[in-house]
Amino acid sequence: INPAVLESFLPYNREPSTFLRELLEEDKLACKANLLTRFFDVDELSNPLEQAIYVQVQNPLVREVAVRS
Repeated sequence: INPAVLESFLPYNREPSTFLRELLEEDKLACKANLLTRFFDVDELSNPLEQAIYVQVQNPLVREVAVRS
């Protein structure tokens, strides 16, 4: 994804949403770790509580913006 394309949508981002700004500026993003869920034998469908496992990953969009700057 080209960050410039996402930046072009910033004027249309509805308040109070900060989704686009965070997607373009946060160093790390939450990523659902399906393999870890399976490794720890967590069944997301059997429990009404959120059982998903998330990990933090480097945001590739931030790196792309830094390289362009």
